[in-house]
Amino acid sequence: MLQTEQPTIFYCKNCLTQLMANPEWDDGDWLIRCLVCGARNVLAITIEIVGWRRENSNSSFAPHGSTVPQL
Repeated sequence: MLQTEQPTIFYCKNCLTQLMANPEWDDGDWLIRCLVCGARNVLAITIEIVGWRRENSNSSFAPHGSTVPQL
């Protein structure tokens, strides 16, 4: 089953304005600058578990039919 995600909308942690600028790399962090207050909002990457498989299985499909990427 194909799942499409809605675009993520980010808001400034300082003034709660919707962030419109592109992410930029600065001193080892990804940031999005707020065009209203000038705050530099730090981005973090999260990981989501999307399926599972048996330890000795050669199959790349979970029992419910969704694919599980190889790590």
